[in-house]
Amino acid sequence: MDGIPFRTWGNRVLDRLYPPACVLCRGVREPIPGFPGLCRTCLSRLPHRVGTDRWLPCLEHPVARDPLENMRVAVALHYRGPVRNLLLDLKFHDASHAARTLGALCAPILRERAVAADLVASVPLHPERKRERGYDQAALVAAGLAEGLRLPLGAGLLVRTRSTRPQSTLTGHGDRIRNMADSFACPCPDRVRGRQVVLADDVLTSGATLHAAALALARAGARSVTGATAASGRREEGGGLLSDRCRDDILGLPGMFDQPRFLNPHD
Repeated sequence: MDGIPFRTWGNRVLDRLYPPACVLCRGVREPIPGFPGLCRTCLSRLPHRVGTDRWLPCLEHPVARDPLENMRVAVALHYRGPVRNLLLDLKFHDASHAARTLGALCAPILRERAVAADLVASVPLHPERKRERGYDQAALVAAGLAEGLRLPLGAGLLVRTRSTRPQSTLTGHGDRIRNMADSFACPCPDRVRGRQVVLADDVLTSGATLHAAALALARAGARSVTGATAASGRREEGGGLLSDRCRDDILGLPGMFDQPRFLNPHD
């Protein structure tokens, strides 16, 4: 069942009485509405993306006749300096406390464009990797985003259907997309059908993982999918078009291309 991850009144009172530490400088901070876990100094020094650079195409290298060609991703920060270190700590050094902060940073970008959305979902880890890490960092980012947007969190909307190679070990864009092809499923399509979904992850690189997860939501009947990630090293402009052969390998889904294109909810 979808739930709204609002913090309780009691937690907010405790934040006032005993201000928690900033996730970056570790100094005691006064709470900033809408930006949990950050002091004002660190918030001002983050490498925020601005203007149109905050909205990127999902795939860095587009695919011909992609049913998700209109999908865009809200990206809060540039992937460098303290942001890069924080995200690496989130993935590999048990810094789960930072995820809510990173998710909340995406919320103003979607609110600014008045993106139509019904719920927030996340790109799931494979169960084996989640057991190794102890948590699913994208699910925690999604919880922070859902709180910031005051939307239900669609826990368990997507599952991994198979284990894949780590994307960081692959260099070719086509290899990354093929690696993720058909690796997600939506086990409860009734929770998605006809709904507008914000799909959250921690980092946007090639976009292959987010794209594969969004395709699973499309097959389940989602009306639209808008991506949201904390950071990306990409610039606004994308790369060249991938070949039809690569497209067929990636998107070889029976009947997929007979479906109408997704709406673009922030045009």
